[in-house]
Amino acid sequence: MGILETALLTGALLLNSKPKKKRRKGKKTYTRKGIIARRKQWEREDWKLTQKALKDFARAIQGD
Repeated sequence: MGILETALLTGALLLNSKPKKKRRKGKKTYTRKGIIARRKQWEREDWKLTQKALKDFARAIQGD
């Protein structure tokens, strides 16, 4: 079951990495507060996804 475990681990790592900030053309007047809020939101979403991935991973190991 080594392949499945490594796949799940890499998946968890990928989910944990922050998404790149997309540069919006046109609207250049972005507030600092907005950027911070957006970053916090990403971190919350990443955290949820990572926790879900880790739970699935644990379940897969125990299922052996």
